[in-house]
Amino acid sequence: MAIFNKVNASNVSKLPTAVTIIAHGNRFTGDIEVTGQLQVDGQMEGSIRAADIMTIGSEGSINGRIQGQLVQVAGQFEGEIWCEDLVIFPSDEVSGQ
Repeated sequence: MAIFNKVNASNVSKLPTAVTIIAHGNRFTGDIEVTGQLQVDGQMEGSIRAADIMTIGSEGSINGRIQGQLVQVAGQFEGEIWCEDLVIFPSDEVSGQ
């Protein structure tokens, strides 16, 4: 016999969010929407919508459009960024709007 705990639907939004990683050496082309955090250490071309933190690592590069709460750029970016907060690290290259 197993014992199961009931999950309260109001607590679901309080669960930790997942982290999606596009690792160094990988290339992604297309549109992506993530409910948690997104870390790009590889190359990406397309549109990104992240509900949480969107980070371009020092080895990462994105050509496209980003929409998110907090966008952190330590790599290369060209395109449009729509966000609540933006952090640009000194080692990066940013071009666009």
